[in-house]
This record gives sequence, structure tokens and C-alpha cells, in this order.
Amino acid sequence: MSDQDIQIDEDSVRDCLAHLYDYPFLQEHPFVRLLVPHSQANANRVQIFQNVIFDAIDRLKPLDSANPYTKSSRLYNILHLRYQKQHQVQYVLKQLILGERQFYRDHTKAVQVLARVLDAHLKEGVPSTTNGNAISIHSELERVQRQKPSVSTSVDDFLRKTLLPIGSLSDRQQIELRVQHCDDLLPGSLDQTLLRQTIIWIVSQLVVQSPGGSCYTIIFEPRDSSAQFTFVWQSLTDPTSVALAGQHLFNDRQETLETLLSALGATVAERVNDGQNTQVFLEIPLQQHSVLIIDDNPDVIGLFRQFLTGQRYQLFTAYEGTQAIELARETDPDFIILDVLLPNQDGWEILQQLKNHPATMDKPVLICSVLDVKDLAVLLGADGFLHKPPEENEFLEALMRFGE
Repeated sequence: MSDQDIQIDEDSVRDCLAHLYDYPFLQEHPFVRLLVPHSQANANRVQIFQNVIFDAIDRLKPLDSANPYTKSSRLYNILHLRYQKQHQVQYVLKQLILGERQFYRDHTKAVQVLARVLDAHLKEGVPSTTNGNAISIHSELERVQRQKPSVSTSVDDFLRKTLLPIGSLSDRQQIELRVQHCDDLLPGSLDQTLLRQTIIWIVSQLVVQSPGGSCYTIIFEPRDSSAQFTFVWQSLTDPTSVALAGQHLFNDRQETLETLLSALGATVAERVNDGQNTQVFLEIPLQQHSVLIIDDNPDVIGLFRQFLTGQRYQLFTAYEGTQAIELARETDPDFIILDVLLPNQDGWEILQQLKNHPATMDKPVLICSVLDVKDLAVLLGADGFLHKPPEENEFLEALMRFGE
């Protein structure tokens, strides 16, 4: 039976939930292969599958989830506590004040609802910004950004090492790659890991779109507040050849490129001169602000990520208190956006920990909540308040205000 013949059923969902952290069991399970086929991922299939499940559970979170006694909230909390938080059944019974028979009746209903959400996810086909695959990309990039290398390196060495993995591809395509000599050091503020992945992605796309006999020269140019990499195309075999390379760079697989550019705060543009010379420009700002969003709602984080696309802001995210405090101290953000209704620790507790620690006490913290607690937020030490969800201009104006 092929993956396409497998139908999402409650037994498969229940089976995989029961083994959600059993990697050998999930790796070749037909249900996992259905949701995360080989074409999407191999090595990280289980991790992406887990993120798809977590996202589906998050979609079940009702507006009144703070009240665990409504039916919709109870179904969500059973899945959230049992599988996302990995609590034992007895703990869930105690937290939700449920009898064992009621728990298993509601658990069956919760699995049924979750199966419908996963079926809808499968039929949608095209990944959204909040699906498991996208979440995995963003979380991986954010993890990398917290581990920036500080070793200085020359631009020449960096570019030559970056192009090594593409060497076999360019040879097969009969494309020559050159690096224009540069004595400069790569600016220390640039994230070398993210920059390397961005350049590899751009060059590989240019290579596969170019005719044989083409050449790309990569030129680095430092500027006052940014660094620019230019990819210049020319034909080595036909001087009259019309430059076609790069014309699909911003159309095909744009989500991957946009994700990398957003993480760097960078922009990319293309220019064709006289139809015979193509130049692609990658510009990365050297000075960026960073924002830490502390919120357990992936839709809200996705909204803020959308607001910051194309802006010179680096985004970090945390979903609960312990992770948030640790991340705030590791990444030294310029701003912190903090929700109030959070699991385990609420926003007020996190606010006090942030304001009472030397590493974060001077960081502006904006409370962003559906609750109308503007006055209370200021009284408890917050630097500002935003109604959730804020308008884009309101959100950006708040960040600019604290950046002055």
C-alpha cells in the first residue's frame, strides 16, 4: 500500500500519540510517512511530525482555554497536558478535576477532533507559516542565532568555504563560480551560519537556472551600515547570450528564501543590464534590533513574524516562563513582548523575574494581552502595553519608540 492510499483514522492518531517520543517506532510508521513524506524530510521526519501534531493540538485551543471546565477547553487541555507537556494520566485527572471514566471518554473525543484537524492539514497540501515544517525551520534558525560564532574570518576564506558544497553541482551544470579577491574581514556582527546558508541557497538556484558555459562572480562590498554581496552573471561561451538566470529566484520556493532573509534581516534584489548581464544583490544590515516574543499561541507569533518581515529586527520566541527567562539572558534582546495568560507561570511572574535580574532589568517589556490591563501592567513594572492582537503600525511604532 502506498502512502497516498493511507487514510487518517483515529487508531493511527491514537497509536502515534501513545508513541509520540519513541523515535524508532515513528520513523517508518505509515501515518508519519503520510504526514511527512520523503520529499519533505528524511533525517528530521519525526521532529517535523511532532511539530505537525503540536500545531494541530494548538489549533484546538479555544479562546476560553484559561477555564479548563468548558468542553472545548477540556478536550484541548487533555491533549496539551498529556502529549505536549508529557504529564501522566493521574496528573491530568487532578489538574482538570476529572474522573478516570470521564477522562477516557473525553480523550476519545479529543482524538476524534484531532484526527479531523490532521485530515484538514493533509488536504490543504501547501504548508502555512504555522505548520510543523515551518515551525521547525524557524525554531532551528532561532537556535542557530543563539549560538553565533565569534571567530573572525576573511571574506575570501568565508566565500570559498561556502561555495565548496556547491562545487559538484556547478561542475555538472558546467557553471564556473568565482570569488573576487577581497582583503576585508567579514563583519563580526554578521551571523556566519545563516549567511552561509543564504548564499548557498541563492547560488544553487542561480546555477540550476543558468545555461552551460555561464560564470558567476561573487563580489563583497562593505558599506556604512550594511554589507552587500553581488552575484554577477556572464556567459563564457556566447557574448551575445541573453541573461535569463535568476528570473525565477523570487518566485520558486520563495518561502525558504524569505525565511532565511527574515532571520538575517536582509533583502535581495535583481537587476538585468541590457539583457546580457544579470546582477543579484544580497544586502544585510550590520546593526539590528532584536525582539523576544513570549507567547504560547503560535498564531500570534506568526503574526508578529509577519509584521517584522523586511524590518531590521531579529526575532526570538519562547512559549513558557523557564524558556523565556533563559532566552532573555542568552540573547540580550532589545525589546521583550510578553503575554499574560501563559502555562505554568503567568506573565506577571515572568515580568517580575525579568525586572529583578541584572541581565534583563533594563530591557523594555511590553505586555501584550487580550485582557484590558494597561494600568496594571505599568503598576507592576512593564514599560508599555499593547492590546492583542495589535495592528501592524501600532506594533512597529511601539518598537521604534523604545529604540530611540
